[in-house]
Amino acid sequence: MIEILAIVFSIVSVWLTAKKNIYSWVYGIVGCVFYAILFFTKNDIANFLLQPIFIVQSIFGIINWNKKENEFVEN
Repeated sequence: MIEILAIVFSIVSVWLTAKKNIYSWVYGIVGCVFYAILFFTKNDIANFLLQPIFIVQSIFGIINWNKKENEFVEN
């Protein structure tokens, strides 16, 4: 069931991205959380450890969504 939820949220995230909707990031974060749970329960630690990186990238996406080109957050 977790795998199905992860897939559904990821597909919705991609669809919302194509529609240029800011909620694509939120659905992407939820999908990553479900994938993290899935990978952890399957002892797939490498993929589990990638999920927080994707979540942080999504948070930067939310922060920078409506900023002008010269106002982006830089690392």
